[in-house]
Amino acid sequence: MRFKNRRVLSSPDKPDSDFQPSSVPDQGINESMQGVLDLLEVAIIIFDQSGRAVYRNKAGARFDQARHGDAVVKDAINRMVAATLIGGAPEEELELLGPPAQVWSLSCEALRSDSQPQGVVVAVQDVTSLRRVEKVRRDFVANVTHELKTPIGALAILAETIATGDKGADTQELAERLVRESNRLGRMVDDLLDLSTIELQDAKDHRSIAVGALVEEALGRVSALARQRQVTLDFVSRGEEAISLLCDQAQMVNALTNLLENAIKYSDSGQLVTITAYRGDSRGGVVVEVSDDGAGIPDQDQERIFERFYRVDKARSRSTGGTGLGLSIVRHVIEAHGGTIVVESEEGEGSVFRLTLPSSSDVIEEENL
Repeated sequence: MRFKNRRVLSSPDKPDSDFQPSSVPDQGINESMQGVLDLLEVAIIIFDQSGRAVYRNKAGARFDQARHGDAVVKDAINRMVAATLIGGAPEEELELLGPPAQVWSLSCEALRSDSQPQGVVVAVQDVTSLRRVEKVRRDFVANVTHELKTPIGALAILAETIATGDKGADTQELAERLVRESNRLGRMVDDLLDLSTIELQDAKDHRSIAVGALVEEALGRVSALARQRQVTLDFVSRGEEAISLLCDQAQMVNALTNLLENAIKYSDSGQLVTITAYRGDSRGGVVVEVSDDGAGIPDQDQERIFERFYRVDKARSRSTGGTGLGLSIVRHVIEAHGGTIVVESEEGEGSVFRLTLPSSSDVIEEENL
């Protein structure tokens, strides 16, 4: 277990036996209060003036007999308690590099009587998810700024060249590039608006639609791109029974279109992109798979491909006109419809994106329960 501490703390000179629980009627914590504290996800630990742990709630129990990363946190708690008892009020954030990576927030507050510390209350919280969200938000702001800056800069340069240069044969080419960059910028704004709409959409407008109709509409949208890149499209519907989804038609077609466009853009001339629909296993639901024989996705990128503006191959994505938002839109649409999406891929052998969604009959049956 590797770890990084935001502030270096001195080594504890107290043995592990100092960190032992006991009942604490003298701390004024009755059964009702203990019940409330046990509901908290934040670990609450109370130490007496000698630095001995005299109470911990349920979340704090994990640091008794702690091992691995928890032992590092426990170590920091003991050091912070010692510092608090001599007048400090430390707050620390421990970053454990794992695996798995974790971030813990620790804070101490002295319990005083006549201005003298009589004990210490320690709060310990796992803030890993919060820090991850903050990082994604920071990355998003940085990425959207960069992504918008590129076409805007290109538009400014092209417009200036046309305005100040000689009106010769190159003018037509510059004007065409101006149109392409404008369209790219427009697509990016449209995708951002789509994401915003998906996040705010109310599910009560959903209606039952045949999966085949959704797929055919999406195939129609990408047929021109497939012809241009000389990629063959195939639709396979397994089973004789018609399958329907309770969904927002525009959003679901948009999601399928994004998956198909992604598969086409990362396929070479002469390759095949297949979309397959079938009813799920005994648990019900509908499965839609989009598979290709293209470049594939490296293992280290597969967990991040659904992030906004994340690109596996930045040069190829920009050359094909991608905005970096397509797979993020797909994930948001599928999750908004109560479904899941997974990817299976191997470099050089292609990818399979598998959507699992509740069918219309499953949703209606659940609502009638």
